[in-house]
Amino acid sequence: MDDGEEHDHLEKDSNTLEDDDSEELITGIEEDSQILIERDTGDIEDLDQFRRESQAANEEIEAYDQCEHDVSIAFTGWKRLPCFVHTLQLVVKIFETSPCFRPTLQKVKLIVKKVIKSCKATERLINLAGKKLTKNCVTRWDSTFYMLSRFLEVKDHLIVVLNELEWDTLTQMQWKQVSLTVSLLQPFAHHTNITSAENSTTIAMVIPVLKELTLHLTKFQKEHASIGGITAITRAILESLRRRFSFIFDSEKINFNGIYLAATLLNPSYRKLLDESEVTVAKKFLLEMMLGGTNTDSETMALTCTSSSQSQYIADNAEIVQPAKRFKHLELVSELLDNQEKESDKPVSQSKEEMDIERYLQSIPSKADLRLDPIEYWMSIQHCYPFLFPVACDVLSTPASSASVERVFSASGEVTRGKRNRLTDRMLERETMLRKNKVYI
Repeated sequence: MDDGEEHDHLEKDSNTLEDDDSEELITGIEEDSQILIERDTGDIEDLDQFRRESQAANEEIEAYDQCEHDVSIAFTGWKRLPCFVHTLQLVVKIFETSPCFRPTLQKVKLIVKKVIKSCKATERLINLAGKKLTKNCVTRWDSTFYMLSRFLEVKDHLIVVLNELEWDTLTQMQWKQVSLTVSLLQPFAHHTNITSAENSTTIAMVIPVLKELTLHLTKFQKEHASIGGITAITRAILESLRRRFSFIFDSEKINFNGIYLAATLLNPSYRKLLDESEVTVAKKFLLEMMLGGTNTDSETMALTCTSSSQSQYIADNAEIVQPAKRFKHLELVSELLDNQEKESDKPVSQSKEEMDIERYLQSIPSKADLRLDPIEYWMSIQHCYPFLFPVACDVLSTPASSASVERVFSASGEVTRGKRNRLTDRMLERETMLRKNKVYI
């Protein structure tokens, strides 16, 4: 090969290399651009999805508030109580609309959706943990908490499954956020179940639950003050809790209803939670109810209530020994409260209705009484408080939530799914009654 041929060959190879490099460079740029486009598109889609979910949550809150306002205007002659659990869920909704935990929450939802959709991943997770992930359901109360709680519960086994399938998992910081979120929302889910019960008194639990949640949020905020995001969302939830339930404590509110304070006062287990002003408001509410209705039954009961039965009840209470310290670590304060109560033991009221209330407030329930449901407690002492007992039954029988009614609709819905073509209205009513009361049959 002469010099000319060698030069032509080298030039040809050089051109070939340049063409190959150019094609490879162009291909690389296109791939990188595609990755960037996909990443940008994914971020935009996630942001749009978060905005849609936040907008849906805000619209749900606004729709509920508007409905409450419309009902209060339409039915001015009737007293109506809002569903406590529904209102409590609006407080929890604030967490879902906060941008602080959006990336973590969205990633958890993506992993849950991906694992549930994959039969292989679900089967592997069940074999390892004995449980599968819980899907987020927007119509279920505390759905976000239950999803995150199960996600955290099977954490170790879930990481194994994700690593085997080479899927993305959470970072250490995101796992910590999930743990904090579960700790923050757990009391809300717990008290939702308590106040939506059917076989126990719920109206008397509203104020104790609200005070418990307030203490929980205040303590949680102090313990995690160094974490800006969790502090901000905790503060927002606490402010919403106080604002939405201010009508329960503030007697100056237009929509104030004293039934919650009265129900708490009638619950021997929690009546000490009320301060002096709240007790005064509750007593006023009970007096209005007693004086507003007919007293025929109460007077008859008072005549049949013998002095011996009253004396026996007072004697039974006298045998109860009060603890040395009412509050742990507060011995001096406990003694001060005991002295104040002894000084205020002398009733100053003159009416029979007021005397009933005063005698109840001065009574000391036994430990066995405190374990009873409030209605059961009042049924056991009805002859000792003839004027207060009927009102106590009316107040304590009020449900705090509409959950029991919705369960009746669910029971009826199971029957009316189109599988039975000869189901009459009367038969539906009877079958629903049997379904809801089968435990008593």
